[in-house]
Amino acid sequence: MDMAISGATAPDEGSGHQTEAPPEQRTDARLKLMMMRAAKLSAEEAETICVIRDVSSHGVRLRLFHALPADARFELKLANGESYVAEKVWERDGEAGFQFTTPIDLQKFLTEDTAFPKRQIRLRTKLDGVLRCDGIVTPIIVHDLSQQGAQIECPMHLAMNQSVKLETDGLPMLMATVRWRAHPNYGVAFQTVFRMDELAKLSWALRPSASKKRGA
Repeated sequence: MDMAISGATAPDEGSGHQTEAPPEQRTDARLKLMMMRAAKLSAEEAETICVIRDVSSHGVRLRLFHALPADARFELKLANGESYVAEKVWERDGEAGFQFTTPIDLQKFLTEDTAFPKRQIRLRTKLDGVLRCDGIVTPIIVHDLSQQGAQIECPMHLAMNQSVKLETDGLPMLMATVRWRAHPNYGVAFQTVFRMDELAKLSWALRPSASKKRGA
């Protein structure tokens, strides 16, 4: 699916066309993304999942699953660990345009070519909860979430491939299996994975500032 590269250029309201980009963007070489890719967008207060729609060496357009805070500066992190600092230029109808603080290597961005392996997009959290297994209930802390699993801190020793049940405020009950361990930290894989939009909305609703508002 080919998509026009617009970078941080905002759509022209009501016309269906895009407003003309600044000269430095118009002269910038454009490459098309042949497929949309997930990435992580970090603000000072939290992280969320987004989808890269198009990109240039000066800016990027992202698909969002919720409104962003008023922060001017964000960090866009790719699945391979590469990160880019960008400033939000516009936000509308589930999309937002960002301008990179310095021009990026476009080919490197598109290929995600680094020495580090790609991994699932993981969102940092700090959620208190409980783990249930074999009739035992123990407190845990969920330190990160992905669509397919989580990293938890658990005082009880867990076995590889052990089936467990996770319960935390704000998340549905999660059935999971232990996939790695470095006590007291464990990685678990969910039996039912989250949709991308579902995880983005849940994790954003659980950020510290949102939790304070709910408790007010």
